[in-house]
Amino acid sequence: MQAPAIPENEERRLERLYQMDVLDTPSERLYDDITRLAAMICKTRFATVTLVDRERQWFKSRQGDLDVTETEREMSFCGHTILQTRVFVVEDTHQDPRFLDNPLVAGGPMIRFYAGAPLITSDGLTIGTLCVFDPCPGVLDDEQTEALQLLAAQVTERLERRVQGILNRHIGSILDTSDLYLMLLDLRRNQVLYANHALDRRLGDLPGSATDAFEQMFPELSTQDLLSDTETEQTLETPVHFGPGDNVTSWIRLINSREDGRQNLLVVIHDQSALRASRCEVQEVRSNLRLFNRAALQSQNLIVITGPDEGITWVNRSFEKLTGYSLGEVAGRRPGEILQGPDTSPEARRRLREHIDKGQPVRQEILNYSRDGTPYWVDVSVEPIHDQHGNITHFIASQTNITRRKEQEIALRQARDTAERASRAKSEFLANISHELRTPLNGILGVAELMHEKAPDDLQPLLRTLNQSSRHLLRLLNDILDLSHIESGRMGLDLMPMKLDSQLQEVAELFRARAGEAGTELRLDIRGLADVWLIGDPTRIKQVVMNLVGNAVKFTENGEIRIEALVTAANDRFHTVELAVADTGPGIPEADQRRIFNHFEQLDNSATRAYGGSGLGLAISRQLLHLMDADLCLDSRPGQGARFHTRLTLALAGPEMIPADDASDRGSWKPPREALVIDDNVVNRDILEAMLGHLGTSKVYTAGSARRGLVMLENLSPDLVFVDIQMPQMDGYQFLREARQRLSEANRRQPRMIACTAHSGSEQRQRSLHSGFDAHLEKPITRDSLRSLLSNLSRDSVPKSTKSDNTDGL
Repeated sequence: MQAPAIPENEERRLERLYQMDVLDTPSERLYDDITRLAAMICKTRFATVTLVDRERQWFKSRQGDLDVTETEREMSFCGHTILQTRVFVVEDTHQDPRFLDNPLVAGGPMIRFYAGAPLITSDGLTIGTLCVFDPCPGVLDDEQTEALQLLAAQVTERLERRVQGILNRHIGSILDTSDLYLMLLDLRRNQVLYANHALDRRLGDLPGSATDAFEQMFPELSTQDLLSDTETEQTLETPVHFGPGDNVTSWIRLINSREDGRQNLLVVIHDQSALRASRCEVQEVRSNLRLFNRAALQSQNLIVITGPDEGITWVNRSFEKLTGYSLGEVAGRRPGEILQGPDTSPEARRRLREHIDKGQPVRQEILNYSRDGTPYWVDVSVEPIHDQHGNITHFIASQTNITRRKEQEIALRQARDTAERASRAKSEFLANISHELRTPLNGILGVAELMHEKAPDDLQPLLRTLNQSSRHLLRLLNDILDLSHIESGRMGLDLMPMKLDSQLQEVAELFRARAGEAGTELRLDIRGLADVWLIGDPTRIKQVVMNLVGNAVKFTENGEIRIEALVTAANDRFHTVELAVADTGPGIPEADQRRIFNHFEQLDNSATRAYGGSGLGLAISRQLLHLMDADLCLDSRPGQGARFHTRLTLALAGPEMIPADDASDRGSWKPPREALVIDDNVVNRDILEAMLGHLGTSKVYTAGSARRGLVMLENLSPDLVFVDIQMPQMDGYQFLREARQRLSEANRRQPRMIACTAHSGSEQRQRSLHSGFDAHLEKPITRDSLRSLLSNLSRDSVPKSTKSDNTDGL
């Protein structure tokens, strides 16, 4: 492991970090939102705002399941990042000798990929990073890199604003805790602007006017003399009257300030016993006041001070530069009158007005306009200034120019809207294509199954080829739709009680014969799952395992394949299961191990590749596991086989959730006496009619439209009605509502209604069931799926859906 070097400006860098007073503070939503956004943009499991201290790196914000708030700087990745001026990327730590044996790579969080953007302050000092990392190797494209850099700039800006707030509080604390008696008078306006706590405590109630206050405390001095005096600073020894019986002779310092027709007088009172200490304190006060004045004048933020009537009394240079207005042009006018324009949000105006009218502090983002009509965005913070009696004397507004950030937000929002529209268009296209392909596939598969029973032996091989080819096309279609649903965020999980060992045994039985044809033995190694009911999505878990086993069978000859399931942790609520598929095949070169998880990628993409497949199985499997808060990892070396593994944490099913054992009647069921098939496609009607007859239905009626089906129901009493969802003039949902209503009004028995559709997916199934259908049958309809549905219905157990498994591999 290579420890990061120490920057040449380390002490200055640390001094700036400590000035921010942010280390070991609680988390804040703003930083958490930024890390979450960084992880989403870069598609990583983890993201942090990291501040690099002298001996450690501390996380201000964490995204992901990190259980620590700091790590040693010596082993940190961010220690390397702060030496950079741009984003620092490590695509695969296992290939980088600097990090290969790093504890954060070898142990939790097992970093394989890292990217960090340095947090560089306005004076060029790097205090930390905004970084993303993941347990799997990765890369960043140019857009992701730029986005990470922009988000890091937002973090730095927020931290620097924190320093300004600390400085203001520090100055206020110095004035209020000083042993000196301090008073600031506006001689022109005859107002007492400020009196510190020490003076308040000793004097009690201070007169409201500057003249009364000054002449009460200093009976031998006259404010009129001070108004005409040209000296900016005087030190006098004079009697001071604090109250009845409280008269002392003290040194006082009078500091005049004349600017823009105003004259302020700072009065500093100290007794002779603390002369030296008082002089130091006064000097510090003067220095801080000048610093505050310079900071306000030179601040990049726009500073506006108004009177209680909200008329502008002072603005700084940044305000004049951005707006194009001088102080003389805006003095006495309300900021909203000159800065707000046609596109300024009425809600933002209302909120500012509401808080200012109540004398409350407020912060608001708002669109303003400069003198030449140029719009600009500011983040404005308005604070009331009170006198010693609690009366508001001024308002001070600090405005940060956020125009660039707003433009970026608008650009990001427009890009997101464009992407969402493209995604919706793609989804609609795929859904329509799915429907159009499933309809002829339903005819091909149905005819092939029906012919299988009656065709002579010499045609059986051709029928098997027809059946296998059709099913392969169906599986490819399902994979593409699954991928579309995952990418659009519409893929969900159907959670239910399940026995994971039974699911794995079914997979083994499905592939054992195919493996045997290649001279390969398929073995099961299941530990700790006997008679254990877990909550999960059995269809999706089974799909993942089938994809992995299908690949293993495809690539392994005269070898061994193992399906492994081991409970690694268990309590009374959860089980953690290590699930793996290992083979003794040719293995996968390390250079290809990341690529094969991409969409449509094969180990061999050449036109003469030895193995088939769409290249979607692994990509879909990994994304399905992400929905289960898991990941798919690979261990492989050329010539030593491959092992794909994941770790699932599944909840235990409660006793009330475990289905009753119905094995005794699982094989017995009664076919319906009569059935009605409603479909506008004659091929679909004929095939379903033939299949129902083959399975024992006595009489099957057919209708070519929903309206014809309604007419036939007036004279028929079928046990089951199979309804195609997508029909012209009246679709399946409309038919269902109309049929239910007519039968109810006629006080007739309601038959079981089954929705038949060439649209696939959990959303379509849920819509069918929520609309009132008793069951959902997905096309292409096979004899097995129809038999399963009839069996369930005959036992009054309505399934969510009936469809075939997808056994396609890579």
